[in-house]
Amino acid sequence: MQSVRCAIAGMPQQLLVEILQNLAAESGRIQIVDGVYSVAELPALVASTPVDVLILGMREIAMTEKGLKPLHPELQALPIIGLDDYGHLTAFLRNAGREAVLNMILAVSGANPGCSDGCSDASSDGSDP
Repeated sequence: MQSVRCAIAGMPQQLLVEILQNLAAESGRIQIVDGVYSVAELPALVASTPVDVLILGMREIAMTEKGLKPLHPELQALPIIGLDDYGHLTAFLRNAGREAVLNMILAVSGANPGCSDGCSDASSDGSDP
């Protein structure tokens, strides 16, 4: 299985960056491909490095449709996770499909711990809820 490639930008604290890097290394399914200090540096990063998910600090940008508008259109199309100074997480998925919504609900509820099969099934027996 291919790793999910993530880029980090505008993170409010270096400690959060280190925590994310450690979590990615422990997961074996997530790769932090690069990081930049400012969200303004993201277009150049994404132009040179394939990225599947953006992880953004929320000091520079609001995690709303209006707040994300200044981002380059290619960046707006990617799934975005925002973290604030206190570790609060916000996810922004444009045109999220059924599977993405189900996986997000299961992930935040803790109902799918470990997710060893890549989080592809919403239920353990493969049936629809």
